[in-house]
Amino acid sequence: MDANKKEDTYEEVVCRECGKKYGQITESHLRSDNCTGRFEFPKEYEEYHDAPLASQAAKEKMSNG
Repeated sequence: MDANKKEDTYEEVVCRECGKKYGQITESHLRSDNCTGRFEFPKEYEEYHDAPLASQAAKEKMSNG
């Protein structure tokens, strides 16, 4: 495994476009100057990269209200 490759954790997911870690990858992030701007909508990103948009912790927090 590449030592520089970041991996998703319980608390964070890695943006496959910019490499930064977030609790949740949002539409505003994907469109921002901090990202590549390649994807306009999270669903496109999710399908292209076959990657989660939210960490497990964020998903649990959303489902618990």
